[in-house]
Amino acid sequence: TGNTSVIGGGFNGRANGDYSTVSGGSNNVAFGKFSMASGGNQNCAGGYASWAGGQLARIRSGTGSGTSLCTIGNSGDANGDEGTFAWADSQPVNLESTGPNQFLVRAGGGVAINTATKPNGTSPIDAELTITSNTARADTNVEIFMYPRASTYGYLMGVQATQQSDDIFFITQTDGNSFFNRLKIDGNGTTFVQGGAVGNL
Repeated sequence: TGNTSVIGGGFNGRANGDYSTVSGGSNNVAFGKFSMASGGNQNCAGGYASWAGGQLARIRSGTGSGTSLCTIGNSGDANGDEGTFAWADSQPVNLESTGPNQFLVRAGGGVAINTATKPNGTSPIDAELTITSNTARADTNVEIFMYPRASTYGYLMGVQATQQSDDIFFITQTDGNSFFNRLKIDGNGTTFVQGGAVGNL
């Protein structure tokens, strides 16, 4: 129903915003002006110049937009969450925007930059950001791997969630297979260093 909007295929798509696009998939909505729902399932690009893809990526629409598959309320202004990009993996829960100009990615298998190879793989790794969960306690670690190109040696920096008030920051050294603790700061602020002597930079 949007002026000069287009639906390229799929099932039950709605291109309600002016100059909006739904390229395919199922039950996708492009509500915002210049917005795009790029295939997938049950995505909603509600904001001005917003983009949604994958499954259940929801970007809030603006006031006066009516109801849609977004079903997460509106942004409180006319533009919705404008300029927001949201891509969600296949998990059956919403990835919802909370403001304008956000870059939102939900990837349960981790996010890799310049590679999709794990630390013990054979391909060069520049950087990898992974988020892993401990299913026993439902805690979440945030970890950043840093490797020089064409090398399997590097460092892992992260935060280990142990208790609500006792998160641990750590740095470990790795050869791609084994990990060696180098620095840890516990929830009380106590710093532990393992390795050689400490000197000035």
